[in-house]
Amino acid sequence: MSVQLDEVKELKTAVVTVIIRNELHLPILGSALLTLTLTLYDQRSGALINRPLRQNILGITTPSPLRINGGLIDETGELDLRLEPDDNPILGTSRVETHVLFLEWTWMDDGVVKYGGEELLLPVTNFSKLPV
Repeated sequence: MSVQLDEVKELKTAVVTVIIRNELHLPILGSALLTLTLTLYDQRSGALINRPLRQNILGITTPSPLRINGGLIDETGELDLRLEPDDNPILGTSRVETHVLFLEWTWMDDGVVKYGGEELLLPVTNFSKLPV
């Protein structure tokens, strides 16, 4: 199931906040994560946007904050993901286009590596198509 995010403006910085959860929908502690990656692409064309496939974003808040490729996760499982202007371009000619932020993560639970993921849909406004 996809999560619809608030609309952002093209070529502007945006911050996305999401809770990383396990299969029971409980938050995963940031320190329990083994991996956390982002694939950012255009929903219509499937073209990757400004980042490689499955880019590492596992930044941590303890013992001191360390943001990795825009990502920072805390011990409550809250991911703060900063998208830079180059992450929010318009690729087509629509007034609004949808970009997909596909998050994938792994964590250890009772000695077993588990996998999770979530698809976030980010509408991006095309300034050149806005009414004057």
